Amino acid sequence: MTFLYTARRRARARMLLPRPLESARSPRSPRSSRCTCSILAALALSLAVTPPAVVAQKVDSPVSPRALAAHDSARVAWEAGDYIDALSRWDRLLSSDESAPLHRDIALTTGEWHPATELSADGRSPQWSRDGRMLAFTSSIGDTPQSFVLDVSGAAPREIAVTDGSSVVFGADGRTIYLIRTAESAAVRAAREQLAAATDVTARRRAIAEVSLAEREASSLVARDLTNGRERTVALPDGLVPMDLMPASDAGVHVLAAEPQSPQQNRLLRITGEDVRRLSDSGGLVASPESAPGVTAWMVGRATRSFGAPGEMTASEPSLVLLHEDGRRSTRPAREFALSADGSTLAWYAVEDGANVLRVIGLADDTSSITVLRTESRLSAPALSPDGRSLAFQSMPREDWELYVWNRDDTEPRRVTREVQHDLFPRFLADGRLLAVIGEARHRRS
Repeated sequence: MTFLYTARRRARARMLLPRPLESARSPRSPRSSRCTCSILAALALSLAVTPPAVVAQKVDSPVSPRALAAHDSARVAWEAGDYIDALSRWDRLLSSDESAPLHRDIALTTGEWHPATELSADGRSPQWSRDGRMLAFTSSIGDTPQSFVLDVSGAAPREIAVTDGSSVVFGADGRTIYLIRTAESAAVRAAREQLAAATDVTARRRAIAEVSLAEREASSLVARDLTNGRERTVALPDGLVPMDLMPASDAGVHVLAAEPQSPQQNRLLRITGEDVRRLSDSGGLVASPESAPGVTAWMVGRATRSFGAPGEMTASEPSLVLLHEDGRRSTRPAREFALSADGSTLAWYAVEDGANVLRVIGLADDTSSITVLRTESRLSAPALSPDGRSLAFQSMPREDWELYVWNRDDTEPRRVTREVQHDLFPRFLADGRLLAVIGEARHRRS
């Protein structure tokens, strides 16, 4: 899923859903904290630097004289070509509580108007149910993260469930959620107190590692039935604890699990109802599992960090593992991969003799691949269309990332963007359109 960030140029963003163009402003969420993200939809109040023709827009709601004066002064600067001053003035106005009636006018003057409904001022790791009617996300306030489930199929979002835990995902049946819950044990409290008392970098790093270990040891996998609120703890084999959760196509939930003392040596499990199946052994750090009908793929490599988070894979010798439902398994060198939604096609890129090589293969036989591109330019983010017939990816021909598309009948990839800014993380929509993100990370926050 690709995310864009709200265009209000402030230190905080908000978890948003698109709503109809002329709908009323949504009520404020009762929950707030530090960070948020905007889902799928586009920028609210986009502040583009390139000016369209200035056309006065109708303001329907009453505006305070002070806000109207600030708005008019910004418009005068905009019309005079002083865009930095105009945007600075609108930035201050948008930070006030009096700007709401002017949002549409500012947006249409500087760019486009995409109203959105605020779901949370602190939301992360959003997950859709398979039918698209429900949305789950985690919100962290203090030391206790909470998971929320909302019904977003109606005119207004409706809260279905709130429970302690993080990494929430939907099960295959659509009525069960899975999440990781950390008990407030004596060891967890003692480790957090030690972290709060740390006075230097070395002591703080040691304390962070102790907090991470204590929280892993106190973590469990919980399944919650949304129809009646009943919960059960899912037992994992061999003393493993859950590290992260991901949806697993129509076959349940993927669990990245590890022994508390060895988070860099994790395993991939699949939960389907009451069944827990191990997919990988303890041969390294498993990451980025994806599944489609009949096949599951993941990356495996070595961890480079030992304190805090489990770590990252090294640039040397990462591998792609492909597991078919009939038990066939293959491994090949790869840096990144993509799996088509119908399970028909796999794409990946690897480094061979100093060149970046992008390939696709049909999974019916999994024997003969097609070389899409061999280049010295950087490659990243391969994405396949749902039917596997089209491939999108990003490459850096010079200083910034650009997007390319390759179809089965093409002899070479076709460049589809020529932006000054980065074009990143392409994803195919069901109707053949391509969704992507534009700009550097610091710009995508605005």
